[in-house]
Amino acid sequence: MIDRPDTPHADVLLEGIWEDEVTPDDLASRALSAAQASSYAFRVASEGTTATAELGEVDVVDFLESETGRWAQSFIGIVRVGESLVHVSHALGELARSLQQVNLEQSEIVYQVEAEIEAAQRQSEQAGVDPSERIAYLIAVLALASPRSPTGCPLLSRTSRRRRRSASSVVSWPSDECRGRA
Repeated sequence: MIDRPDTPHADVLLEGIWEDEVTPDDLASRALSAAQASSYAFRVASEGTTATAELGEVDVVDFLESETGRWAQSFIGIVRVGESLVHVSHALGELARSLQQVNLEQSEIVYQVEAEIEAAQRQSEQAGVDPSERIAYLIAVLALASPRSPTGCPLLSRTSRRRRRSASSVVSWPSDECRGRA
């Protein structure tokens, strides 16, 4: 699991875009649980089908119309549940991998911006000027270059890192309306 960066400006850089409610580990655990449940459903269906087959030679039509036949047909539903759980497991696993990748990319961006901020602070100290404007600029450029979600709030990605370097105008960090909506 990629931990949320704990750097001086991480809160500002990640505000509203770092997923805190669900972690990749949570999703992977749920994927494993769904996979285990699907295995159990398949085992129950297999054992039930085998037990039904051991009842002996019976006319198929008579068997299917009997209580035992209807009971045996219920195993088809159990197989379908197992198949659905396999799909759920795969989807949750993919979500876990995707969220892990997003967290990794966001962390890389934060560490890169922090390094640029530290360099700006050193340069400002050497020049004897206040670095706060340069820091605000770096953060604002990141906000400008970040792709937007459907809500209009910034999302970070590898492409935003490349575009951030070429951005030339300054904007303020996203407004309060973006916080918690992304």
